[in-house]
Amino acid sequence: MCPARFMKATREEAETVLQDAEQQAADLAILALFATFERFVIDHLQTANRLLGAGYPQQYSAKLAQKFESEVEYWRFVEILNLFKGEVGADLIGKVKQIKQYRDWVAHRNPSKPAPPQTSPGAAFHILTEVIERIRLSHTPPIEEDEVEAAALASVE
Repeated sequence: MCPARFMKATREEAETVLQDAEQQAADLAILALFATFERFVIDHLQTANRLLGAGYPQQYSAKLAQKFESEVEYWRFVEILNLFKGEVGADLIGKVKQIKQYRDWVAHRNPSKPAPPQTSPGAAFHILTEVIERIRLSHTPPIEEDEVEAAALASVE
């Protein structure tokens, strides 16, 4: 609706346009949230993989690490999510998959497929943040005592 026409619109027409705009903004927020989440998970796996690259046997693990890092980008993201079921929990991973379904529908809007259950940006943010926190908790190696002391000294300076 062009601005001049918006000024002449009835209250109901204006409310409909505003509701449509609000839904579009919410859908775009889901797209952005999920893209950020997906990038975090892939980056996390690539970083964790570098630790494998330093393993034994050295030549094999280094080649395996290189292959993993270059190809994880092309895996189906649902398969990547399944890797985290043990640490994150199947229910939470299931919720992320539902957000992904909605995100895919928003991005591609295939008219021959029905819309999946809708999610709000707030709910998506909460769920995706919870998964990121659980991944970080379970995948961050414990800090050695010397590192804790060094960090404490650095924060005092």
